[in-house]
Amino acid sequence: MKALRLLLLPLALVLLSCGGGGGDDATCRQNTPALQYRLHHDADATSGQTSPSVNADTFLLAVRFDAATLLPVSCGELGAVRFHWWSQVPLALVVKVFGAGTATEPGALLYQQAVTTLLYDDWNVVTLASPVDLVGGDRWIALEITSASRGAASIGMDAGPKVAGVNFVYLDGAWQEYPNPYNFGIQALVWH
Repeated sequence: MKALRLLLLPLALVLLSCGGGGGDDATCRQNTPALQYRLHHDADATSGQTSPSVNADTFLLAVRFDAATLLPVSCGELGAVRFHWWSQVPLALVVKVFGAGTATEPGALLYQQAVTTLLYDDWNVVTLASPVDLVGGDRWIALEITSASRGAASIGMDAGPKVAGVNFVYLDGAWQEYPNPYNFGIQALVWH
């Protein structure tokens, strides 16, 4: 019994310092190691599939992480966005993070940051200048693409099968679920 209490003592100390005993989120992040979690719906987007050609100069491709997916890391912050890009050179590329909305469209824009360096046929990581809190429901992570060649995008996708309700395109003023059987290579890196 004494050995069991000694084993449980470190767990109790962690809980007390991370919300279990009145600690706030800032205390939680200061008193625990800076762990990194990678949240994603794709199978690492290396299949060679690329995103759709759409009839627009500027559009968004987004993945939705619902509250249940975020629950294990809700004490953390979105610290970076990772995405796979193939060969199309965009005129502009912006990472956008939206808050909770509905199952088919995001809520308010919480953060945006221009992508200033882009690796082709490779994974890119954009570290956010201001991390985004994960408390409060869904988070939608999007890439706003301004195409040099009308509608051409080059986001990597996996070979499927598609996870229902997580891959979306914003086009002509409306969000719609991406219809093909693949998942966008857009991932969330969480500092916890």
